[in-house]
Amino acid sequence: MSDVDQVAAAKASLELMLLENRQLLEQFESLLENLQELESLPPEERHSRFHELENAGAFQFRGIDIRHFGHPTKRPLSPQQFLRRTHRRLANTNTLIGEFLKRGPFEVGLKLRSEIDQVTSDIVDEEDAKEVLAFKQRVDEIRESEMFQEYLEAKKAFLQQDPALKTESDILAVTEHAQEAHEALEGREKALQELNDNLESGEVTAEEVAQQLDDLDLGLDGD
Repeated sequence: MSDVDQVAAAKASLELMLLENRQLLEQFESLLENLQELESLPPEERHSRFHELENAGAFQFRGIDIRHFGHPTKRPLSPQQFLRRTHRRLANTNTLIGEFLKRGPFEVGLKLRSEIDQVTSDIVDEEDAKEVLAFKQRVDEIRESEMFQEYLEAKKAFLQQDPALKTESDILAVTEHAQEAHEALEGREKALQELNDNLESGEVTAEEVAQQLDDLDLGLDGD
């Protein structure tokens, strides 16, 4: 294959991946809008509408459940992405603890919520690697603690016993997942566009493009 053909093939692959990324972004944007509309509804109606979304295929893309959609790149999270994702997950943990406390005494939940509040109340400079690492270590200590394991066991029991609470948990989880996926897809789109610009300017070769596309491939076609 000539150099010209290699560049043309690389550009075609880029265009296909950008199209795929745009389609996914639009689906997650629509899903997030629908989930946001649920927030103001009373619990029973919110749960009913959520299951309607589920049954209507709102979580499907090319036959794949997008709730199982992973971080769309093999590249590690940036400090900013890591901090935003971790704060969101800890906030959702505290939301569930609040739901458990409404249903009865849950001493370990009070202790865990206090620990989480202490960690998340500190402002972390995302440009300071030591601060980010220290934050990660504190979060890891919480997640590896006996207290957190007790919370996970209690969560499992609560969700098995209370279908309404299980739906609330599912709404939290899919919203969290959709927010993270949407942010990651925006980053992927930017990376693909930069790669396309660099290919056109000759800053990267077709071979280099192919290597980087492999890192950005979502694998949605069963490859």
